[in-house]
Amino acid sequence: MEFDQQSSNLLSSLKISGAREIFRLLTGLGSAYICFPVYLLLFLFCFPCRQAILSIVVAELLGFVFIPMLRLLTKRARPDKSYRGIRLLPWTRYSFPSHHSMRSFMMATVATTHFPSLGPIIFLYAVLIGFSRVYLSRHYLFDVLAGGVLGMVLALFSLNLTLLLRG
Repeated sequence: MEFDQQSSNLLSSLKISGAREIFRLLTGLGSAYICFPVYLLLFLFCFPCRQAILSIVVAELLGFVFIPMLRLLTKRARPDKSYRGIRLLPWTRYSFPSHHSMRSFMMATVATTHFPSLGPIIFLYAVLIGFSRVYLSRHYLFDVLAGGVLGMVLALFSLNLTLLLRG
């Protein structure tokens, strides 16, 4: 835990001109407010994307089971003690694991499976979202790593489940 906190403090203390604004934008792109409308638009207007979107939705639903459960079990405080999360969702005030990282690595895994040529770009996007969470002091490094692993596991599970259900 000590290494986790020290490495997270080091990353969040980096002073790079304009980085805070860029990482705020990136972290916003990993939020449900942006991702869910994109899922809907892709499902409605991109026929080749439909199977991927179904896998993503299944993984998202599983994430909404596992993330709150893990957060309420661990009750790990966020690095930024002033961050309170969403009052109606008490689990959002806790840090472990990162939901943004879960979502971005889940999307990257599903998208790469369906559209392999996009893999490097989408995984870079996922890594940058994870880094933004640490840089902005929303999560510790291990929160982001755990969220990323959980996202990939849920993606693989949902890909197999949707294939099985498809017949």
